[in-house]
Amino acid sequence: MRSSRDELKRQSCAAVMKNTQRQTETISPVVQNSDEAQKTGQERSSLSDQSQTLSVLGGPTSTTAGSRSDPHDSASFRSVQAADTLQRKQIFTSKWPFICHLSVLSVRNCPRYPMPSARREGKVQGGRLNPPPGGKHGAPSLLKAVSAPPQHTHCAPFPSARGPRRVANQIPNDILQDPELQDAMKALPSNYNFEIHKTVWRVRQANAKRVALQLPEGLQMFACTIADIIERFTEADTIVMGDVTYGACCVDDFTARALGADFMVHYGHSCLIPIDSMAGIKMLYVFVDIQMDNAHFLDTVRFNFSPGQSLALVSTIQFVAALQAVSSALKPQYDVIVPQCRPLSPGEILGCTSPRLDRHVDALIYLGDGRFHLESIMIANPDIPAYRYDPYSKVFSREYYDHEAMRALRLQAIAEARLAQRWGLILGTLGRQGSPKVLEHLESRLQSVGKSFTRVLLSEIFPSKLDLMADVDAWVQIACPRLSIDWGTAFSKPLLSPYEAAVALQEVDWKEVYPMDFYSNQSSGPWAPNHPDNQPVRPARRQAQKESKEPSPPTKQCHSAPCGCQLSDTS
Repeated sequence: MRSSRDELKRQSCAAVMKNTQRQTETISPVVQNSDEAQKTGQERSSLSDQSQTLSVLGGPTSTTAGSRSDPHDSASFRSVQAADTLQRKQIFTSKWPFICHLSVLSVRNCPRYPMPSARREGKVQGGRLNPPPGGKHGAPSLLKAVSAPPQHTHCAPFPSARGPRRVANQIPNDILQDPELQDAMKALPSNYNFEIHKTVWRVRQANAKRVALQLPEGLQMFACTIADIIERFTEADTIVMGDVTYGACCVDDFTARALGADFMVHYGHSCLIPIDSMAGIKMLYVFVDIQMDNAHFLDTVRFNFSPGQSLALVSTIQFVAALQAVSSALKPQYDVIVPQCRPLSPGEILGCTSPRLDRHVDALIYLGDGRFHLESIMIANPDIPAYRYDPYSKVFSREYYDHEAMRALRLQAIAEARLAQRWGLILGTLGRQGSPKVLEHLESRLQSVGKSFTRVLLSEIFPSKLDLMADVDAWVQIACPRLSIDWGTAFSKPLLSPYEAAVALQEVDWKEVYPMDFYSNQSSGPWAPNHPDNQPVRPARRQAQKESKEPSPPTKQCHSAPCGCQLSDTS
């Protein structure tokens, strides 16, 4: 019996290598010139007026259904339905030469998952996107040739003198191998990781009775499917929270608790709000990791940048895993930097929080669609050329930002606010956006200079709403700094961010490089929520009490970053 199993493994490895060699012969690089790439990008997506399309590796991409959402919506996603799959297989050998490990990399080149607008317009039949003209799934993107894997003559099970390794918090096999659960998961896009197994297991562990699901608008089309799966495979019922969710700061655990939920799942954003600070409710963050065509991105970077250049790679939380993989692949040829601004993950940026980079960086590459997050790190690094790779349209473009115009407008608003006699302080109530500590700090500053103020609580801030309070001469919103930067001119009265209010009240001088450190642990002032002055006092551990109570000096790694954030490479 054992020999027959070994024979089957050897036959499987031989078949894999044969298929890989066949694919290697049919894959060849194709390079579009700038004009063709720009034409493709215009047909596929509505790029910003300030972006310039560069040369792209790959053929024409498939037709889009539905319209692209607002790039300023930080929670927008481009949903993709898997259609056509090319599998590139590579054989890896461990330190035991007779063991054969198989790694399968799925390279997806498929039409986007239909957005709700496409469904309303009748562009979807049977839950699938109509095939684009010219082929069943559109013209596939061609990649560079892949060398054939090494030959191996033996495949054997991994030798182990011990029993199976026990891992803490490991998902049980009865959940991982549940055939009914596997069938139910097929209703979701296969390249979107909703972590269904983990969710079901955690809900069962917590003995939850009511689960609140919070998804950004780009993922709410899957909310009913996820809710049905949870109710089918757990004892809990579900609530879908339909209020707008712009980012990680919009975690609405207070509302979930008020609705009787004892468990909450937040999709699409990182753990910006710690789970131990939730309002008496158990919490699970699901990043919704999205698979992309890593090979196409690597070929595009190698085509557009010379070896030896210093490249900084950033993205949103959905593509952080892919970012780590491509950064490791680029490390032998480039000086790759994956910056980190804690508490964010390495390479992750927010629309209001991005790291400052060293000036020796030659280019900044953002992996993602839209410009909202990209503009954040462009504002923080005005002297570094910025590029964007859209993993959906596979368009690589040079991006620009009018820093001078932005600074002039913000300085004008600050100058007008200095003349104001009555101020309005807006505390954002959309999830966890507003910070009471920052509100208290601004109140104390206004009191010290003899300014009167009014507190206003708003979930969303609109010009028409603020116009109803005509007695207020200047506003400060403690919600999203980008609201003042991007839309400040739409308001009849100055609408300042907390940092701009600190400048207007002469608490700090104006910085020529606008700080984008709102949620950074090393933020530049108490007008940011995560500044040490605004953090709650945590009880010291016994071991820490025995040691010296003097604060440890900053690490050398922290000093290397101008903003105090950490810079890490892939080594």
